[in-house]
Amino acid sequence: RDDGFFYNRYLPESKSDGTETEANRNQKLFYHKMGTSQQDDILVWECPEDPELMASGEVTDDDRYLLLFSRQGCRQERLVW
Repeated sequence: RDDGFFYNRYLPESKSDGTETEANRNQKLFYHKMGTSQQDDILVWECPEDPELMASGEVTDDDRYLLLFSRQGCRQERLVW
């Protein structure tokens, strides 16, 4: 658990000047190992067939499993895989 962390990232689309007005789409979940470059991060989850699906991950207390919680946009409903 102390080796790294999971985080969400949106890869750059066409605009990069901070003026984007579209909804967050195509979220990706990555794992970053401390002391390494972000270029080496591991893509853990994405759902290209549903670009509005968002996810977060939580590691179990025994560090054996990653629980993935997904939701459609900002709704409070959750799907567990």
